[in-house]
Amino acid sequence: MTQNKLPEKVLDWCKSNEWSEPFREDGLYWGFASSSVLPLPLPLPQSHESYFLNQYAESIKTDPTCKFLAETFPTDFTTWLLGEPIALKPLELSELSSEYIEPDSSVLLDSDKLILHIEFHVEPNYWVPFKMIDYRLRIYHRFPEKPMRQVVVYLAPTDSDLVHQNIFETEMTRHQFEVIRLWEQPTQPFLELTGLLPLAVLTQTPDKAKTLKQVASRIDAIPNKLVQSDVAASAGNLAGLTPKRNFINQVLREE
Repeated sequence: MTQNKLPEKVLDWCKSNEWSEPFREDGLYWGFASSSVLPLPLPLPQSHESYFLNQYAESIKTDPTCKFLAETFPTDFTTWLLGEPIALKPLELSELSSEYIEPDSSVLLDSDKLILHIEFHVEPNYWVPFKMIDYRLRIYHRFPEKPMRQVVVYLAPTDSDLVHQNIFETEMTRHQFEVIRLWEQPTQPFLELTGLLPLAVLTQTPDKAKTLKQVASRIDAIPNKLVQSDVAASAGNLAGLTPKRNFINQVLREE
């Protein structure tokens, strides 16, 4: 995010406190203090931080939701991402390495044919390309014979150029992966598969309330009550990422 797209209150605060080159990344404001050579998080008043703290809270809630959906309905996700309903099972991260890797936004699905790696993110993240090559090398070390597909799914609209970045590149190394911006995806395919229903309201729909009513109607038709409850709860969580979250949550409750 460039300076001229930052909120005026943030720019005013930087000017008053002699901070320079402010920007936003990972859900926080950053800048350079008068004596700093490295960017630091801006120590903003609570009122300025509240929106991004809410966004962080949403990522804590939505990452496990997306992970749950992908691991519970893997054939629905492979139908969407790979074009065919391949049967996969979750791959435990402990199988890759004893070193720490961030698990929350990552889904690894394994089959005889391939390994599918899905990353879900609410906020753009500068480190995503490095994370993708890191996972690819870990998988190769453990399963050198298996092909791998890697997809990053961004959930919430943003002006950041980071959501278009699909390559990690350094001196003589280049690694490419797929990126999906959910708000650019057509809605109808997400209404046709149970595991994708909660994502439908985040797609390119002109009427989110109408789409959510369609989602609620399809959830109501799920015969298994436990599955119905899980999908409804997931839809409620992900609806929290939309601008009209209160109204949309009301729609879900009514339906």
